[in-house]
Amino acid sequence: MTATVKGGAMRVKLSNGRTITVDEVRLFGCADMQTITIDTRQRGRELMDTFIHEAMHVANPRLSEKTVHQMANDITAVLWAAGYRRNKTPKGKAR
Repeated sequence: MTATVKGGAMRVKLSNGRTITVDEVRLFGCADMQTITIDTRQRGRELMDTFIHEAMHVANPRLSEKTVHQMANDITAVLWAAGYRRNKTPKGKAR
């Protein structure tokens, strides 16, 4: 997957050859059937929501963006309230 930004619009070419354009939106992540790309500048709950959101696109690509957005927000809220957080493991260390 490659991404280019031109004049405020981001054009993303997915590994399947499809190109999408994202206008006036900050792209936190992108998924196709082979790759999930995440903006690693995110932290905490925002990062969790993006991982869940993009995983849902891969798991069921027929879901609308609105449905994925709402479901990811709901799942994130439940997991966050239950205390789930990212466990940072140093590179090269097994969990």
